[in-house]
Amino acid sequence: MSSVLDAIQDVVRDAIAADSFFADAVAAGTVEVFSENEGDPDARIDEALARLGLYILVRIGKARCNNPNLRGVVLDRIEIPVECGENVLLNRAEGGSGITALEAAERVLTICHFQLAVAGKAIVAAEDAIAPAIPPRGASCAYNAGLRTQDGIKLSEQQT
Repeated sequence: MSSVLDAIQDVVRDAIAADSFFADAVAAGTVEVFSENEGDPDARIDEALARLGLYILVRIGKARCNNPNLRGVVLDRIEIPVECGENVLLNRAEGGSGITALEAAERVLTICHFQLAVAGKAIVAAEDAIAPAIPPRGASCAYNAGLRTQDGIKLSEQQT
């Protein structure tokens, strides 16, 4: 049994990590790209910030069911917040990634908007495309790049 929501996180995470804008920093270990379905996100954030870098965390927000009276569950407009955070003093110094959290959030939107799809449904920028996030311990700033699915995704019988 596989989860559509896990698949969404994986597709977004893999596209960000493979993008040329982040490739050198990912290879150098100064940018950590991961999803919440990969274990302990707090520990991964701590590790990324300790390496003088930037973290990019792919999450799943709300998944609506706008038509609950229909047979089968269709998840509509699944929110995919991608949190980009940094310790500004360390990340922008020599040895840091040099990529700001805001630059990362903007690039995430460019990488994903109408460029990715899950179950044949496009991933697009959400109405709240860029929003400040509460920085976790060790980070001095963070932003969410807001993504969502364009259309509903029907869950299979095995998943319900």
